[in-house]
Amino acid sequence: MGSRPRRGSRMARDHEEASMKAAAALVKDIREELRSIDDQLRAHPYPDAIERGEVTVEGLRAFPGHQHHVVLSDLRSMAMMLQRFGDTPWRDFWSGSGV
Repeated sequence: MGSRPRRGSRMARDHEEASMKAAAALVKDIREELRSIDDQLRAHPYPDAIERGEVTVEGLRAFPGHQHHVVLSDLRSMAMMLQRFGDTPWRDFWSGSGV
């Protein structure tokens, strides 16, 4: 197990900054690797099926509810990360402004 620089020291700040840059690079790499999946999702047949009238009213009513739960869960997760890292340089990373 490697030793970490003492908190508050110049070396610790440099270490945290390097870690943030590495994490941001990792997120960028993952986004690039998942680009084809993102493209597939964007080309999903569901929107076209809606336009053709092939999706039932019940199906249309259910979709926003499912999305609402997913978004709320994601927001809670992000809020917890911001709470945990809000007083560190990682704050910008978790808020999205550092990526």
